[in-house]
Amino acid sequence: MNILLLEDNPSLNNALKEELSKKGFLVEQAHTIKEATELLSLKEFQLGIFDAMLPDGLSFNLIKNVRASNIALPIILVTAKDSIEDRVEGLDAGADDYLVKPFNFKELSARIRALMRRPNEISSEIIEFADLSLHLLSKELFIDSRACKISKKEFYLIELFLRKPELLVNATQIANAIYELNQNITPNAIEVLVHRLRKKLLDNQSKTTIQNYRGLGFKLEALND
Repeated sequence: MNILLLEDNPSLNNALKEELSKKGFLVEQAHTIKEATELLSLKEFQLGIFDAMLPDGLSFNLIKNVRASNIALPIILVTAKDSIEDRVEGLDAGADDYLVKPFNFKELSARIRALMRRPNEISSEIIEFADLSLHLLSKELFIDSRACKISKKEFYLIELFLRKPELLVNATQIANAIYELNQNITPNAIEVLVHRLRKKLLDNQSKTTIQNYRGLGFKLEALND
């Protein structure tokens, strides 16, 4: 996942990049609105973390331009101001979330995970593939209309797969979507989680399975009749 990090404080910018990079995120750094605008014109990002006040203006205007350009970019606005008016202005400009400085990296991790689980365009509370039906609000999985009991982590895992049906999902993507960003997750822990979900699909006679492509990742696939 590519993150655009817009923060004019060099030490904070570098510290955030270091923490995010440890967990497999690709982070592009910008220190001004001009730099961020140039990067947005050159690359595709899946998340933006924008400081509110920059040397060349307020990032509210950048956020408005992003939304006017119909760029599907979840944005976390970071600011030292904590008034209701500032929060409303940021959210009205098009930010998806709001974080007040100083903040704990653990809190930022939670905000990122929440945005990663949110679709860019929510047209339905239900995601479907083959005989699977995932209800996002009730957090229930149905296999051929039969309820299948799953854990919280299994819910997030099947949601990740259902958003990328028949596409490879690697271990880093799984770890980032399910676990704390500062947790050390072993490949074995991910293997166990995937195996547990795969077994539930099998036990419930699903027409789908999760294939393991060694060294590449996992893929949700429809079984041949």
